Amino acid sequence: MPKDGDSTKIPRSKSLTVLLGNNNRIFYYYNEEEEAFKNGQIFQTFYSEINGLGNIIRRKQSELDKRKQLTIVIKPGEHSSYKNLVDALDEMLINGVTRYAITDPGKYDKRYLEQQKP
Repeated sequence: MPKDGDSTKIPRSKSLTVLLGNNNRIFYYYNEEEEAFKNGQIFQTFYSEINGLGNIIRRKQSELDKRKQLTIVIKPGEHSSYKNLVDALDEMLINGVTRYAITDPGKYDKRYLEQQKP
């Protein structure tokens, strides 16, 4: 794992954040964490390759000049399962995503995931 230190800034236009919630739920957004939360720009998807996360990734890749420019930040929530993380990582491989990171959810991510609990 990398050492703690300054985080790398990723241009919003080249990033996608994936939140892994409880009960196999998955959410995503394109903006900064706080902005997405405050503006209601967090969306739900599924682990389906055709209509789910894979489709979201392919759409974002098609918006970029070079497919390899996309960086995905995966944030497993406190109540997500290990299987959910493995499934998200599988989507990285299936869709040729070469730049991704796994990190803890931030303050607004946690708040959003708590609101989504049944």
